[in-house]
Amino acid sequence: RGSHLSASFAKKNQKEKWNNLYKYCMSVLNGTKAVELRDENDGIESQVKDSIYDVTVLLKKANEELETTNKQTQKLIADISHQLKTPLTSLNMINDILYESNIPEEKRKEFLDSMHYELDKIYWLVKTLLDISKLDSKTLVLKKQELNLYNMICSIKDQFKIMLDSNNVEFDIN
Repeated sequence: RGSHLSASFAKKNQKEKWNNLYKYCMSVLNGTKAVELRDENDGIESQVKDSIYDVTVLLKKANEELETTNKQTQKLIADISHQLKTPLTSLNMINDILYESNIPEEKRKEFLDSMHYELDKIYWLVKTLLDISKLDSKTLVLKKQELNLYNMICSIKDQFKIMLDSNNVEFDIN
């Protein structure tokens, strides 16, 4: 009869330990309890607790990285949205200038070329926003490529050509 009571007590004790472990897990999941440091005791309960600790630390790190990525994505979207204003402003300026009837044909063609360039830039920015969306959903793979810095600077200069000319500003590339 003594061994039966001992086995019953051990079973009840084991059930209580698992119940306590379950409550611990739920309180960690609900955020009402911080993850305790590793359990230095022996036994399966201690091993499970250590595993919960490892998984929780891993998930916390992944969550922090996700938050950082989300902040960077939001910043990038805001930056691109802001960058859309520049070509739209240029297009408005060019459009206003083109309404003037006394513009020489050569200058008119130059303005139309600038409009085409600005529209291409808007297209590229919108495409970039869509690519960010694909990147966020993990359906886009980025690849590095070399870029000619001189050509890029010339391109930037071309973007501001009308504004530079209208303000009598010279832009020299050395």
